[in-house]
Amino acid sequence: MQQLLTFETLVTLGYVSNRVTLGRRIRRGEFPAPIRVGSRNVAWLKAEIDAWQAERVAQRDQTRAVGRQVS
Repeated sequence: MQQLLTFETLVTLGYVSNRVTLGRRIRRGEFPAPIRVGSRNVAWLKAEIDAWQAERVAQRDQTRAVGRQVS
């Protein structure tokens, strides 16, 4: 079974700070979209958040590697 993260958990873990910015990032494709878990509730798949985080780390590392080659 997949682990689900609530908005409050995302805030606690430091991924987001407010719903407005989160909504913008989701619409721009900069953050995983939630899934509906009830008529008024959404949550995020932990596996998707982990993959998103790993991608950001890889992008950072790639940027650093390119920067070192230029010097």
